[in-house]
Amino acid sequence: MKFFVGKYVDICETVRTNGYNRTFFFDQFFIITQPSMKTLFYNPSTLEVAFADVIGSLQDEIQQKLPEYVITKVDHNLKLDNPRLTFTVEDPDGDRHEILLQFIQRIDA
Repeated sequence: MKFFVGKYVDICETVRTNGYNRTFFFDQFFIITQPSMKTLFYNPSTLEVAFADVIGSLQDEIQQKLPEYVITKVDHNLKLDNPRLTFTVEDPDGDRHEILLQFIQRIDA
């Protein structure tokens, strides 16, 4: 089975009559944009999820590199279209901040 990536394009005309726009659809066709991609699913892709999981597991190492800040919590949202990690961090003044990391894989080049 061969998969093709592309998009549907409508052939239409919009006519303005009596202050209203009327759109007439004539046909629809499929444009193939990349016929030989190997990765078919990107949202979320296994690579995005793997990277987010690995970075999230490095909480202790990140904490060592930022001794003046305290990482109080890491939320893993790996099932989103673009997996996301939210680090809750406390600064030296006791203020809480959130650092958001979102993982997006570009389509095969």
